[in-house]
Amino acid sequence: MNVPSGDVSQEVVQLRAQVQRLQQEVDTLRRGGTATGGSGTGGSGAAASTPTVDPENTVVASVQMQGQVAAVSKDRIQVRDAETGDLYTLLVGKRTRALVGDKPISVQKIPEGTPVRVAFNYAADGDTYATRLQVYPRPR
Repeated sequence: MNVPSGDVSQEVVQLRAQVQRLQQEVDTLRRGGTATGGSGTGGSGAAASTPTVDPENTVVASVQMQGQVAAVSKDRIQVRDAETGDLYTLLVGKRTRALVGDKPISVQKIPEGTPVRVAFNYAADGDTYATRLQVYPRPR
C-alpha cells in the first residue's frame, strides 16, 4: 500500500492527540463521578438536568490503524501499531467483524503476526472495543 506519508502521518498525529485529550477527559469524569443532576435518580423533579452518560456504551473516539496481530484470546485481540509499535488490547464481542477479503472469519482464527487494518472504539468506560478487522495476506 503506497500512501503519501506526509499527509497521513500528520493526520495520525492529530488523531492521536485528540484521542489522548478525550482519554484525559474521561479520566477526569471518572474521578469526579458519573452521576449528574440533583439526587442522581432522574426522578420527576429533574426536568432541567443533564442527561446521564452510560460509560459502557458511550464511544468517545473511533480509531483505524494498520498493524500486526500480537496475540488472540477468546474475548481479546492484541494488535501492534505498524507506525508507532504501540500495543493495543482490544475487546472482541458479538459486534466485532473480521474479514479476509470479503469473507467473514473468526477473530480467534487469525494467527499471530498477521497484518491487519483494525477499527476500534474508545469507550467512556476506558475499554477499547474492536469493531472491524480486515486481514491482509502475509508478505512472502
